Amino acid sequence: MGKVEDIFEMMEAKDAFRQLDIRVTEECEGYLGKLKDNLSSWEYEQVRDVVFSVSSIAKKAAFEIGFREGIGLVLECKNTELS
Repeated sequence: MGKVEDIFEMMEAKDAFRQLDIRVTEECEGYLGKLKDNLSSWEYEQVRDVVFSVSSIAKKAAFEIGFREGIGLVLECKNTELS
């Protein structure tokens, strides 16, 4: 696991991330609820697992992109300040 992933793991326990998880879960469940009546239990569980896996991957990727971009911006500002 890389440094950014380690930071993500530490940040994930913070309240802002828990709030985000709640919002994402509610959104996913809202969309999944529309499918529940049209799928068998097994199909629903498969779709649900994919939806939550994708949302987890997206959350981690978004954090990594934001973190790297934020560090890049700080470094750019610092270099501009030194010039």
